[in-house]
Amino acid sequence: MRKLLYPLYLLFLSGLFSCQQTTPLNQRNLEELSVCQKKMVHNFHILDSMQLLGQFDPNKSDDFIEDVLSFYNKYPEEQITPALLDNAALVSMSLAMYYKDMHPEDGKLKTKYAKQALNIFNKILKVYPDYSRSALIAYQKGVIYDNILEDYAKAETEYRKFIHKKPHDSLAINISNYLPYIGKSTKEIMDSIHVQQMHQDTGH
Repeated sequence: MRKLLYPLYLLFLSGLFSCQQTTPLNQRNLEELSVCQKKMVHNFHILDSMQLLGQFDPNKSDDFIEDVLSFYNKYPEEQITPALLDNAALVSMSLAMYYKDMHPEDGKLKTKYAKQALNIFNKILKVYPDYSRSALIAYQKGVIYDNILEDYAKAETEYRKFIHKKPHDSLAINISNYLPYIGKSTKEIMDSIHVQQMHQDTGH
């Protein structure tokens, strides 16, 4: 399923750039808001540049998540807030994948960041039910359960939510084709495909 995983850092460009459309705060809070936004944008550009170079910094990623959660606590009604939370969840997914792939012996950290991402996604769905990317969150949760936590029943549930919301989306079509093989090893998938081909050849 990893081929279906979006490039995470590309996904939250739109959220950060939408900062220009944020409804202005009271003058006394405007300066603090500006400082918070600049810090998050700065951290994002560092993460993005490192990603392009094939590098990853867990500490800077953690800083970004903490900054976004702090921003949410202070400015929950800002227009940019749900997009920033989405970004933080995606970075948390990256951290979970990092610890799974690079430090498989440290399963606690993989689980910690996977659950953190799920919690942030759930927060978005609860607090911002009209968020424009809410349908895609179901897909992203499916990826966490599928690729990171290996809870395939929950992964299928989330994938089907996305398919239901976006039935004609090309990603939904890809997921529909993938679901019969979810949780199976490469050998099991190849064996299944071989059996299907045999049935087609024999007309059964």
